[in-house]
Amino acid sequence: MVASAYASESQPADELNAQSAYWRQSVEGELQAIQKDVLALSILALPILGLTWLAIALPNDLVPLTAISRPVLVLFFGALGAYYLRRRSTVAASWLVVAAMIIALGNMVAPGTSSITITAGILIVVASNALLTPMASLATTMVMAASITLTRHLVFGGLPWWIGFDSLLLY
Repeated sequence: MVASAYASESQPADELNAQSAYWRQSVEGELQAIQKDVLALSILALPILGLTWLAIALPNDLVPLTAISRPVLVLFFGALGAYYLRRRSTVAASWLVVAAMIIALGNMVAPGTSSITITAGILIVVASNALLTPMASLATTMVMAASITLTRHLVFGGLPWWIGFDSLLLY
């Protein structure tokens, strides 16, 4: 009698745990499907972003063609690598997309810092949040701010150490 009373009381808790596990798996499956769709769009968007950068930077005669073409090549090969890597690991392909965007941004900032170029980093933060986790997005933000600060110091030299805080606050 005690065992049957215990079984009837524990059954609703077991059902609740089963339902909770089902909903968690369902939500995780939906999020993974959305991340795969965003990854596919990101792979398509990277070469388009590179060509957009090329169209904006080409009329500028002060920047050499090699400096203009580096971000385009990084974005193109990043998209190509992510396209082939996505079948094996969505997470690795997503990290490759984000890394290609960070490297391309660093190469865009190197010839001459402009507010539009640095503001383009917001796209990277949004993409990393959509493709990965919020903590990965935070890590991406920190890496971008550090790389932009380092690039500014290497190219322009003599800048104060706190100059990277503006991009960190923006992102």
